Amino acid sequence: SAQGPEVPCHAESRLLEQNQSWDLDPKLHYRVTCFLSWSPCTDCAQDMAQFLKENSHVSLSLFASRLYTRGHYDQGLRTLKRAGASMAIMTSREFEHSWTAFVHHKGNPFQPWPGLAMESRKFSEKLQRILWGA
Repeated sequence: SAQGPEVPCHAESRLLEQNQSWDLDPKLHYRVTCFLSWSPCTDCAQDMAQFLKENSHVSLSLFASRLYTRGHYDQGLRTLKRAGASMAIMTSREFEHSWTAFVHHKGNPFQPWPGLAMESRKFSEKLQRILWGA
């Protein structure tokens, strides 16, 4: 294209681009829940925090399967929390919900992998330390 190749962006950026077409009524309250492979990077966390500041009628809950740990990710996550977002690490329950709701599973049940509970607990503890500054 005349503007060069499309710049790749993260799912969070795509979500924020899409919201412009949602035509959200500011008199109503909206709850958005996102299931993510990774927690938001610093830039995405900042962008999502800005979106929440500009759209007080929207609340955001994020469930991530893993923590993205490059750059100043911890500052980004704390900024997002201060903006009102709820963040948690996915447990078997959220993985099963995602499997049922979003995966073409052909009737196959969700099968938690060995170590899922321990991995979720480890990431959850780390996320809590980041969010609460411990």
